[in-house]
Amino acid sequence: MKRCFVLWVCVGLTGWVHAGDAFLAFEGRPETKAAIQAFEDQDLYVPLSDEVRLCTYNIQDFWEGHEERERTWEHAHQQARVAAAIIDEVKADVLILQEFESAEMVRLLNQYIEQPYAVGYITAFGSTWGDLSRLNLAVLSRFPLQNVTELDFAPLEGPGRPTRGLLRFELTECDAVSFLFYNLHLKSNWGDTHRNQSQRHNSMVLLREDWAAWADTQSDSTTWEVIVAGDFNVDPEHPSFADDPSLRTLDDMLDLWAGRSLKERITVPTRYGVPRLEFPPVAFDRFYVTPGLAQGPWVAGQTEVLAKGVNTADAEAVAGADEDMASDHYPVYLQLYRSDIP
Repeated sequence: MKRCFVLWVCVGLTGWVHAGDAFLAFEGRPETKAAIQAFEDQDLYVPLSDEVRLCTYNIQDFWEGHEERERTWEHAHQQARVAAAIIDEVKADVLILQEFESAEMVRLLNQYIEQPYAVGYITAFGSTWGDLSRLNLAVLSRFPLQNVTELDFAPLEGPGRPTRGLLRFELTECDAVSFLFYNLHLKSNWGDTHRNQSQRHNSMVLLREDWAAWADTQSDSTTWEVIVAGDFNVDPEHPSFADDPSLRTLDDMLDLWAGRSLKERITVPTRYGVPRLEFPPVAFDRFYVTPGLAQGPWVAGQTEVLAKGVNTADAEAVAGADEDMASDHYPVYLQLYRSDIP
């Protein structure tokens, strides 16, 4: 029987209420197209087993550096080396990435990984200025992925226009259970709070609409579990986000950080040395999953952080220029496993 868990219904783009007012609206539809395949080496594919390790990692400003003196190509290589060493330690089968400029950067990172991935994809989001965004989403995988698709929000207009877009992909043939993934990077907290929350919320509205449309095309013979991962720029359990309504559209999913202590789940640590840049530690990098992944036959294990690759002593340290810094985020990972295997 088909099980896609599309329980939420969109009743209007400004239908949710924020502090007595509707969220800021937007107009238009995202551009949906195939993501760019950055590389593929079919000889490196591995068979699916009874366990799959996932990791989401925002590798800060992972840009080429060809065009500007402040960011050189040597910086890009240095950052790739540091990030790859951390990725080697995580040992993920599917690596969900944010803040990548181009397919060239996807290939560069894979070049430094001790056990390179078999395939990599990246988005090519547009921007409000008409050029291409540097903040794209990527995925690297040891397994073949299906229907790797980007939803580009650049064509949208209006004060509530969400930033960037989404990367959707499928992982199938897991013993009658298949997985639908969304990779996202929601609006930051810089600027006006109402606008930030509106843009994050509107991103999630578009995600749920896309999910519902996708579910309508599926047969009844496959059980699908859905995983939403990435940099949400919200920590629902942190006091500063207690009243933030950005992620209410995910209330029917399981937040895999829920109930964990702050010490266990810090993904963006405080970086000291410049008071105006010293923010409290938070868990912005997250996994949300459908309830079936708490019931079986496939189950999502405990989410973990690898607290490496951030220079917490220097808030102005730049990834690539600082030889020990890969990002301002830590990677977050978990294991999917078959619960019906003795």
